[in-house]
Amino acid sequence: MKKLFFLLFIILVSFKGDYQNYTYNFDCFIEYKTKDNVLSYMLNSKDSTYNLQLYKVDKVLVGFILDKKNNKGFSYQVNNSTSGFDFRYLNSQDMNFEKSKNHKSNFVFDRKLQIIDSVFSNLKITVFKNNQRKNIVRQIEILLKKEDFILTNDFINNFTHGTFINNNINFPKNYIPRKIVIEYKDLSKKTFTYNLNQFKKINTQLITK
Repeated sequence: MKKLFFLLFIILVSFKGDYQNYTYNFDCFIEYKTKDNVLSYMLNSKDSTYNLQLYKVDKVLVGFILDKKNNKGFSYQVNNSTSGFDFRYLNSQDMNFEKSKNHKSNFVFDRKLQIIDSVFSNLKITVFKNNQRKNIVRQIEILLKKEDFILTNDFINNFTHGTFINNNINFPKNYIPRKIVIEYKDLSKKTFTYNLNQFKKINTQLITK
């Protein structure tokens, strides 16, 4: 993804049939790179019930607001301009998160935190299939860096295919993942690595109807 420039303050207005306003405030932008992909998010560090993800579909940059509290989703085409991002409303949809609220896996976690120095720590999480702790389904390793950032289960679930849905893991406070490695021990035997590419404070408000 090309270097992105953000407006310090963006007000976005679109119109829906229900005429209800939804206001979203974002105070940080975070971007990770994989071998062949880029994952970008706009977040509210004080409210993890919603986020905006930026991704490309057929070379078109798309923004999607996922609002778990109100069960809403909003899609926008995003264009770069000299002053920042331009958002063009595409559509909205009702989402159903009740099923995920009732979902709980049998995963059991073994969590080991190693303090490297005053800035960096390393978190290793072994995910077992159940409480018998015989079958390992995933190994997750996160290199953490001291930062004004609140690390939540919701955020890590974006990279781990929902490993921690309704399973609370107490992540260290005021750390940001510098590197995330997920090794799947199931039939896929795949390993995914995400490296932090950008992190910046923003002051962005999006208002949608």
